[in-house]
Amino acid sequence: MKYQNLLGVEESKKWIEIEVSIESNTALIHEEWNRLVAFLKNFTPNEINKIVTVTGQGIDLTKTLPVTKRNVRLLLIKSFINQNNPLIIGEAMTTTLKGLLLEKYIFLQIMDDFFTKSLFPTSLFAYSTFKSRGSPVTWLKINSDLTADKISELIRNKVDALCRSLAYKLKKSRKVRFHESINGLDIYLITKPAGANVVRAEGHNQEIQTASFSILVFDSINLRIGYISGFKKEIGDAHGFIKGKILPDQVYASRSDVEYAGKKLLEDLLIINSEKSSLQLSAMGLISANLPESPSVKISSNEEHTIDAAVANIKSLWVDRDISDMRSIDYRIAGQNISIYPFGDKWKRFSLNVDSKGKSNFIESQLLEELIKILGVNIKETWFITQNLTVDFIVDKLLRDKMVSTDPPIPEKAEKVLIDLIKQELFKKPKEIAKRRCESWTCRTTSWIDWPCPKCGRPMIVIGEYITVQVNETQCLEQLASILESNFGNYEIQKQLIQRKKYKKNVIRIHNRTKNIAMYVVTVINQRDLNFCRSLASEGYGLIALIDPEMVNKKDELENLGADCLEISKIITQLKLTTDGSTSTIKDIFDTAFTVQENKMLTRINQRLVASENSLKIKSNYDAEIFEVDLKNILQALVPNVVRLGTKFKGKKVPDGYCSFKLSDTGIQRIFGWDAKFSMLGNYSLTNRDLTKQLGYIDWLKSTHEPKSLGSLRIYAIISNFNSINGFAKVMTAIKRSSKKPRLCRIVLIEDLLIVNLATWMLSNWQKVLDKGPQISQTFFNWIISSDRSHRNKWSYSTAQDWTDLESKLNAL
Repeated sequence: MKYQNLLGVEESKKWIEIEVSIESNTALIHEEWNRLVAFLKNFTPNEINKIVTVTGQGIDLTKTLPVTKRNVRLLLIKSFINQNNPLIIGEAMTTTLKGLLLEKYIFLQIMDDFFTKSLFPTSLFAYSTFKSRGSPVTWLKINSDLTADKISELIRNKVDALCRSLAYKLKKSRKVRFHESINGLDIYLITKPAGANVVRAEGHNQEIQTASFSILVFDSINLRIGYISGFKKEIGDAHGFIKGKILPDQVYASRSDVEYAGKKLLEDLLIINSEKSSLQLSAMGLISANLPESPSVKISSNEEHTIDAAVANIKSLWVDRDISDMRSIDYRIAGQNISIYPFGDKWKRFSLNVDSKGKSNFIESQLLEELIKILGVNIKETWFITQNLTVDFIVDKLLRDKMVSTDPPIPEKAEKVLIDLIKQELFKKPKEIAKRRCESWTCRTTSWIDWPCPKCGRPMIVIGEYITVQVNETQCLEQLASILESNFGNYEIQKQLIQRKKYKKNVIRIHNRTKNIAMYVVTVINQRDLNFCRSLASEGYGLIALIDPEMVNKKDELENLGADCLEISKIITQLKLTTDGSTSTIKDIFDTAFTVQENKMLTRINQRLVASENSLKIKSNYDAEIFEVDLKNILQALVPNVVRLGTKFKGKKVPDGYCSFKLSDTGIQRIFGWDAKFSMLGNYSLTNRDLTKQLGYIDWLKSTHEPKSLGSLRIYAIISNFNSINGFAKVMTAIKRSSKKPRLCRIVLIEDLLIVNLATWMLSNWQKVLDKGPQISQTFFNWIISSDRSHRNKWSYSTAQDWTDLESKLNAL
């Protein structure tokens, strides 16, 4: 800085700290001296005498001021006033003077503090910097029994830690330059790296590294704290540190939502130019316009025309616009331009923030007073909700976010829906990362199921950075199964816990008693659920998938598996409406889904039956796994509720498959389990090792939850392409005599060619299969266990030679 030797290094640094310096260019310095003299000539003799008295040096304004230490200091004071808005400095000094009188008052006050008390105007600089940046986007309210002085002390002790935390998270340095208290505000100017500023210097231009500021401000009068930065992440990180480290559980963002149609809000903001208002609409900016490539556009007025005329000229463009299309709205009031900017969030609401850069509180308050008359609310304290927050929208939004930010707080209507869903156990209680606590510092009751505090009746607030949202799948399926059961009497509906590939999951099993068709309702929340659906689809079951928003990109894949996809958010909405006693459309939704899925399922069953009938008959390029699949496909045409295990459980003692069936219309469900045995030569000689395996399979069917939930084991069969039953005789007899076999369970041996004949008959009589599926199934299983079947040692067997007898019974239906 010029004259640094005259002032000394330490003093020069302090002036530079508040961004006041004298450049090196001689011509510019000369102009500054002349402006100082011109300014001092406006002072009265008494005011000049005060300057002389305070500084101890006379002033001759008839000629250029000599370069003395005193005069350089006066020049720096005047430079400070020039670079900071006098109205804002006057506001900091709590004076109502204006114009030249204000500047003279400021000059004399700063001069007196500096020369008599050695005080630099750092507090004025901090206040001016704070005001020039505008108010915090979100003020955090402090709810505590601590005094303002104690809170101020806590902030002061932790602000350096805040800077270190921000530097670590942002990978950019943050450091407190200084802290000042003024007019009830504790202002911390926090420096951050900024680009170089090019200034004119003597002989050439030069770059001077400058710092920009983030600002932490504590309002001790209104007990609130805010953070100002152009970097949204920095604001969020700062709020998190304040809530978690500086004032834990004592700070929260206030909720101030107002429902306001987006188009009406914009129209109200534009209806300004009336005789009763001192507000002049001077310009507005659109984020997009109906122009090539939709660029942003600014519409401005000139001296002769108001902005109303400009808007009228583009009426066709403007007719469908609302507040979400606005970039900025500029007004002129008290001779100064001032802007407001809309900030939207994910909840379809808008905060209108006044850009008071370089403007005083007085100008800003004038603008706000005029807008309050028009809108009825203070725009700086309000979130305008511009979309109807339906339950459907809220549930979908909660599930899409999963981690819902609480800064600013979610709308009250959204929080009420969230609390209802938690209370109804459709959502799980949020994890410990957040809690909901009574706003009273003396009460501190916590609850996720009560709207007001259950103890004192005061409002409750969410403490924490975000709320975790997780669907309670078990309870959702429990409630859904209950509703479906009461609405679909011709279906057997049951919530079950089933397993595929070591993954257990709750599902709803839907069994159409008339068509004997089974399908599952499955929640698809993650990739494991998708794999689970693949397994069910491969077994031929119908699928109705309740898809989480995060898995919506997997919808095509699920539909390719044959599933019908419903949004889980819509189902949860309907469950809530049902619980609330409101009209629900769940019956209509699932009535359509059942019909569509049954048709798809019957088509798939028929296609697989055709392929497997031909495959099992010819056995070209055949192996044991294809044999298992073909048997499952044919049996599924007979009894759609078929589970194939086999290779999916390699290394486990499980049979190849099982299905549920009835022996009569009024009878209860029973289990038919089987093990498939295939040999290219058709020769078998089962050993004691095979006996151990078969008894293990029977034990699994008896004791495992999934098959057990469908009924008791009534028939256990070995299905094989044998040439002779002799190779099975010893083991089949031992199974029959084993204590591990259920008393009413029939042990049978079935030749695969009998199943081929059954498949051929079903294809030839497909319409009868569709119309009389349950009767056909009952006929087959009653025939299998009938007393006139060929038997040995009380276990029976059926071969292709028995087909004529079974065919006659089927044709009689």
